[in-house]
Amino acid sequence: MALVRQAEGRDGVVLHPSLMYRLYGPYWWGHRPVDWIRRYMRVAKVQPPRLSVDLPGSYTAVKFYFNDCFTDTAENRAFVERTVRGLAELGPVISLSTGVSVDDHDPCEPDVAAMQGIRHLLTPESNLAVQSAIVAGASRFVGTYGGFAYLAPLCGVPASSYYSESGSFSMRHLDLVRDMLRTEVQPAVLDVHDIAAGRGV
Repeated sequence: MALVRQAEGRDGVVLHPSLMYRLYGPYWWGHRPVDWIRRYMRVAKVQPPRLSVDLPGSYTAVKFYFNDCFTDTAENRAFVERTVRGLAELGPVISLSTGVSVDDHDPCEPDVAAMQGIRHLLTPESNLAVQSAIVAGASRFVGTYGGFAYLAPLCGVPASSYYSESGSFSMRHLDLVRDMLRTEVQPAVLDVHDIAAGRGV
């Protein structure tokens, strides 16, 4: 709001995210290069709120769900099962699954005894704040490619996220985040088919 106040000479109550989305439209549509969008950006690490809950000293935050780029197939379910169980063998795992369907994201994490959940911490008002704080405190993030694959690096947390349908998302979002984080933690975005074929990690 301070930038708006300085530029417009007046105060505001709400700065709606749709204004930013419309401003960045020429970049999303492919009409402008990433250099153009830098003129309208100030990049800073995310500072999530503190949580008054006990968390392990070191843990992996996990958020796997099905969507257009990670579809509900037997292969993907088996991949998630192997991945989460493997992480649980290495140390504490905290699932960010909310148990509530509010969009097209269907959770698909296995029931692993070593994996803690956060549903008891969530309210509609605190949902995103709690998830963000847990991601920020994690040693790493592992999950489906999507918004949390960006949130983790913006909090300085290494992230590995996965997709199975390569033509189902715009590379411009990923290119922009990688440009923003040029000298910081870069998100690893991996095709599960490459993992199955031994071409990734």
